[in-house]
Amino acid sequence: KKQALDSFYWSCFYLLNPTERADRYFQNDWLRYYSLSQERMAKDARVHLILDPAGGTEKSDFTTLWVLARCWDKKTRGLDLWRDRIGIVETMDLLFGCEDAVPPAWMPRLGVVRQWQHMDSNITLWVEDFGNSAWFKVIHQEASKRKRHLVVRRLPNVGNRKKSSRIRFLQAPFRGGEVELPASFGHGSRDDGRDTLEQFLFDEYSSWIFSPDGKGDGVANDDALDGLAWAFQPEMMLLMPYPRIAVSDR
Repeated sequence: KKQALDSFYWSCFYLLNPTERADRYFQNDWLRYYSLSQERMAKDARVHLILDPAGGTEKSDFTTLWVLARCWDKKTRGLDLWRDRIGIVETMDLLFGCEDAVPPAWMPRLGVVRQWQHMDSNITLWVEDFGNSAWFKVIHQEASKRKRHLVVRRLPNVGNRKKSSRIRFLQAPFRGGEVELPASFGHGSRDDGRDTLEQFLFDEYSSWIFSPDGKGDGVANDDALDGLAWAFQPEMMLLMPYPRIAVSDR
């Protein structure tokens, strides 16, 4: 089976020991994985959701939803990632669940399903909402309509900082071991059966190219990289602080 697989794929998912490719901006040996469950990781952290919505057509960008844990040990751990071409209705169902009694798909990993109707302020949803976009307004209204208690906030305006410039802020955290991922997220997307961790690592992380003039940066789709990069923008470090002690110890 190894002969049929790319060496990066084999080293990541079968050996859990990524090997390096020197021609990439993000290197394999920077990848770190945690061994405990997502529920355990969320228990000692402040949980943030970062939503980057898109159009939902076959040729559109991906809508991405990261579920991240800011942990007391100054690590940011990926609890879940949704990466799909979905429209506004599907996005609302992803965020809030399809029915009153049904929690959203990302929530069981946090171990807080029983608290769904009375969610506390340890979970914040950040929405990318620039230009003429009305996503923030729609999500805020939908949360109220469905009686969901997420804290919904806009991602800050970072001026003219383009996507590739935002993604560059991810290099130092990955290189320094500040980002940790699970062995898998346990699901794919509608049109791609691969685990979303595989999609992220192979389609985006391992393929993202840096050019000195900034004109050739990126890959065909780097929406999940951009979503994760928001957590490390300078403006967000004050808005998404690490807890001083484990949240469960308070």
